[in-house]
Amino acid sequence: MNPATALGLAIWSGSFRFPQYIIVPFLGAVLALIFYEFVFVKTQEYLADDEDDEGVEEDEEEEEEE
Repeated sequence: MNPATALGLAIWSGSFRFPQYIIVPFLGAVLALIFYEFVFVKTQEYLADDEDDEGVEEDEEEEEEE
């Protein structure tokens, strides 16, 4: 069942027999935040640093040739 529908029905009836429909979406959001911060952002920073390092190496090679 759709979590939003389950939450609406639970509030309407006043019966929270299935708490996983309320708890699990929030846990999923927390896991997504952790993944974003510790995997995605770190990967982007690593790749950006790698691109900056390649530019420095190319500049050093051009200076050595002159």
